[in-house]
Amino acid sequence: MDREVTHERQIMLVAVDKPKAGLAQEAQAILTAHAPNAGGLCVGCYEFACMIATFPCSQARWALKAAAPCAAEGGRS
Repeated sequence: MDREVTHERQIMLVAVDKPKAGLAQEAQAILTAHAPNAGGLCVGCYEFACMIATFPCSQARWALKAAAPCAAEGGRS
Protein backbone atom coordinates (compact mmCIF):
# COMPACT_ATOMS: atom_id res chain seq x y z
CA MET A 1 0.00 0.00 0.00
CA ASP A 2 1.61 3.24 -1.15
CA ARG A 3 0.75 6.45 0.58
CA GLU A 4 1.65 9.92 -0.43
CA VAL A 5 2.53 12.08 2.53
CA THR A 6 2.40 15.81 2.08
CA HIS A 7 3.47 18.33 4.67
CA GLU A 8 2.13 21.83 4.50
CA ARG A 9 4.49 24.41 5.95
CA GLN A 10 4.21 28.11 6.15
CA ILE A 11 7.53 29.82 5.65
CA MET A 12 8.16 33.44 6.51
CA LEU A 13 11.22 35.12 5.09
CA VAL A 14 12.41 38.32 6.70
CA ALA A 15 14.83 40.34 4.63
CA VAL A 16 16.63 43.19 6.31
CA ASP A 17 18.73 45.61 4.30
CA LYS A 18 21.30 46.32 7.02
CA PRO A 19 22.82 49.46 5.49
CA LYS A 20 19.35 51.08 5.33
CA ALA A 21 17.70 49.56 8.39
CA GLY A 22 18.67 50.55 11.89
CA LEU A 23 19.05 48.36 14.90
CA ALA A 24 15.43 48.86 15.93
CA GLN A 25 14.13 47.62 12.56
CA GLU A 26 16.42 44.59 12.65
CA ALA A 27 15.32 43.75 16.18
CA GLN A 28 11.66 44.10 15.18
CA ALA A 29 12.15 41.79 12.20
CA ILE A 30 13.69 39.15 14.48
CA LEU A 31 10.88 39.51 17.00
CA THR A 32 8.33 39.14 14.19
CA ALA A 33 9.91 35.88 13.06
CA HIS A 34 10.71 34.52 16.54
CA ALA A 35 7.28 34.80 18.15
CA PRO A 36 5.73 32.39 20.65
CA ASN A 37 3.02 29.92 19.66
CA ALA A 38 0.08 29.04 21.93
CA GLY A 39 2.24 26.53 23.81
CA GLY A 40 5.02 29.03 24.51
CA LEU A 41 7.48 27.65 21.96
CA CYS A 42 9.36 29.80 19.45
CA VAL A 43 7.85 29.53 15.98
CA GLY A 44 10.93 30.98 14.24
CA CYS A 45 13.36 28.50 15.77
CA TYR A 46 11.18 25.61 14.65
CA GLU A 47 10.53 26.95 11.14
CA PHE A 48 14.05 28.14 10.37
CA ALA A 49 16.24 25.60 12.19
CA CYS A 50 13.89 22.73 13.14
CA MET A 51 14.76 23.39 16.78
CA ILE A 52 12.38 23.34 19.69
CA ALA A 53 13.04 26.31 21.96
CA THR A 54 10.94 28.08 24.54
CA PHE A 55 10.14 31.73 24.00
CA PRO A 56 12.04 33.96 24.39
CA CYS A 57 14.73 32.09 22.48
CA SER A 58 18.28 33.43 22.25
CA GLN A 59 17.47 35.42 19.09
CA ALA A 60 14.39 36.98 20.70
CA ARG A 61 16.34 37.81 23.89
CA TRP A 62 18.98 39.60 21.80
CA ALA A 63 16.31 41.49 19.86
CA LEU A 64 14.52 42.54 23.06
CA LYS A 65 17.79 43.86 24.51
CA ALA A 66 18.73 45.58 21.25
CA ALA A 67 15.32 47.21 20.86
CA ALA A 68 15.21 48.56 24.44
CA PRO A 69 17.87 51.32 24.01
CA CYS A 70 16.37 52.32 20.66
CA ALA A 71 12.92 52.68 22.20
CA ALA A 72 14.38 54.79 25.03
CA GLU A 73 15.91 57.13 22.44
CA GLY A 74 12.59 57.63 20.70
CA GLY A 75 13.03 54.98 18.02
CA ARG A 76 16.26 56.33 16.56
CA SER A 77 18.92 53.80 15.75
